[in-house]
Amino acid sequence: MKKTMMMLLGAMMLLMMPTNSWAQTPFKTMVKAAKKGDALAQTKVGNCYFYGKGVKKSYKKAAKWYKKAAAQDDAVAQFNLGVSYYFGDGVRQNYEKALEWFMKSASQNHPKAHFFIGFCYSKGYGVEMNLYDAMDWYKKAAKLGDVEAQNNLACYYIDGIGLARSNMIVGVDWLRIAADQGYAPAMYNLGNLYKYGQGVARDIDIAKDYFREAAKRGFQPAIELLKQM
Repeated sequence: MKKTMMMLLGAMMLLMMPTNSWAQTPFKTMVKAAKKGDALAQTKVGNCYFYGKGVKKSYKKAAKWYKKAAAQDDAVAQFNLGVSYYFGDGVRQNYEKALEWFMKSASQNHPKAHFFIGFCYSKGYGVEMNLYDAMDWYKKAAKLGDVEAQNNLACYYIDGIGLARSNMIVGVDWLRIAADQGYAPAMYNLGNLYKYGQGVARDIDIAKDYFREAAKRGFQPAIELLKQM
């Protein structure tokens, strides 16, 4: 079977924001609360430094505030700190430490933390590569609603990765779930299935519709493919 799936990590701007209670709060006010030990404020201050919102961008200062909030068991800060270690933003890149913080965040059911753990297992980042474990973590993240995990889990089912054999039916179902939420890579993958008639009846018109929807969202592979059709 020709493999048409794309297992994508997706957007790199993955830091999560704390609750909206801090959304319109002036930076100085957040800093005061953060210095008093408010974990949500510390996470928000960290995000402000990371993105340069209301203050000069500084990954190092962002990581410092994430550490403070993460130490208080804030799941969002733990995830953000994991991302910092994963990419080496403000700290020395360290996949083992990234995985450690992702695990802490995942223990509190943070969907994206589950996804990153799965990705680490799939690549052997900070842990011995294990596609079976990767699939288990993707499955957990997918059930919590993470679209990237849903897409990657679908790829595993369709290509038989981490399984005794492929399962096209389940794979297509997960792709549809992700595509229905507007996730462009899943739309592109579904388009390819319809284009080649894999797991679904071959239908070029439906394939083009999925490619167009993915292209509307700026997904470059879909844009390039439409030029050839």
